[in-house]
Amino acid sequence: MVLSKGFLKTSVSTTKPDHLSSGLPTLLLVDDEPEIIASLADMYRRSYNVLTASSADEALSVLKKQTVSVIVADQRMPGKTGSELLAEALKIDPDAVRILLTGYADIEAVIQAVNQGKVYFYLTKPWRIDEMDTVITRAIEHNRLLKANRHLVEELRLSNAELEQRVTERTAELEQRAKELEEANRKISELAYLDPLTGVANRRSLEKIFAREVERGVRLGLPITAAMFDIDHFKSVNDTFGHAMGDRVLQFIAQTVSAQARPYDLVARYGGEEFLILMPGISLEQGKTAAERFRASIQAIRIADFPKSVTASFGVACLLPGQPPELLFDRADRALYQAKQNGRNRVKLDIEF
Repeated sequence: MVLSKGFLKTSVSTTKPDHLSSGLPTLLLVDDEPEIIASLADMYRRSYNVLTASSADEALSVLKKQTVSVIVADQRMPGKTGSELLAEALKIDPDAVRILLTGYADIEAVIQAVNQGKVYFYLTKPWRIDEMDTVITRAIEHNRLLKANRHLVEELRLSNAELEQRVTERTAELEQRAKELEEANRKISELAYLDPLTGVANRRSLEKIFAREVERGVRLGLPITAAMFDIDHFKSVNDTFGHAMGDRVLQFIAQTVSAQARPYDLVARYGGEEFLILMPGISLEQGKTAAERFRASIQAIRIADFPKSVTASFGVACLLPGQPPELLFDRADRALYQAKQNGRNRVKLDIEF
């Protein structure tokens, strides 16, 4: 059976289709001849939710209000042509599959529809009903696949967005943990290399840095001077004012000497009330000058609730390239002992080397 304009006439149905809310695919038929529209609508109403329009503008109005699976539009209509309608329909709903009905003489319209409206198929007049059935069935399936693909793409986009959010959160969490680990390592390093009471270097740190400075001194031909000092009569401070005050005295002295030292000097707590200042690159006489400065700054300390002045005795020794480094601290300690023997609160030099 062949259907074309004027070939089949039937009355237009005025009742509302039963399939509007049925979930069936929606077919939009567009033609300016009521007989053709009515015939096609009756033909497909059992299988699809059928909508009709008699002009391109009316069809565009429908498309803006309702989702359509397939559009079947005649080419020759008053106002906008079918190819112009399908081009605008593409912008409104790219998933609506577009079919153009045209005559053999309208090949330019077909080309225009393919280029601008991205038509899925076109049927030439007169068309065969079985051919139209096949084309519409395939168009409905194509629409279903387009929607399924778009749904999958959207799910993938959402999944990617969720994954990116998780990665962002995980990255932030890892960065925070890295900062916490860095801080923990810093504190561990402090515990390993700093004296917990005074905050200056401990013996372990002193020995490590001393070995490095000895190697540097040998390589560059530079001396290393060590000034060892000890707080005078410190036992009486603890006995008279308590160990808490004794700790405060040690902290004040460590802070004061650190403030007076050069950036590349090392102030270390050697043990008890005994400290050592490692001064790379300076001679014995320069070490003596520095030690006098440290001694005077200690004597100038004033501590709240502590009525006495604090003094310290210093022993200074210098290591020249080629001399045994393991004796330097002992030599400084021997000079410190002599300073105490000679009345305390003074600087004594080791001059045996």
